[in-house]
Amino acid sequence: MDQFQIAGLKDRLNRSQENPFSRVRSLGPARDRIVEAADHLLARWGIRCVTLKQIAERAETTTGFVIECYGSFEGVVEDHLQRRLEASIQADEEYWKTLEHEHPRAAD
Repeated sequence: MDQFQIAGLKDRLNRSQENPFSRVRSLGPARDRIVEAADHLLARWGIRCVTLKQIAERAETTTGFVIECYGSFEGVVEDHLQRRLEASIQADEEYWKTLEHEHPRAAD
């Protein structure tokens, strides 16, 4: 992925409607536990093999609370994928900055 593709992805993220998870981001420790649980389970078992109940149990909360925060299982997955995409974009940006710094002419 080159720097122009990264810029395009960032623009699409910025232009998208207001983040539906902004309320979730303010929940502190409860959100952190849900995020950690979702990341662990989804990375290990995949979307098709993980349930909302499993995420809630690992996060030591209730399924109802996870639904209240995210709206649905799809909301949890969307947030998980959004964070992974943002991390990937950041890693690519750091790579390009390093490359431009180490090889200034390569950026031309």
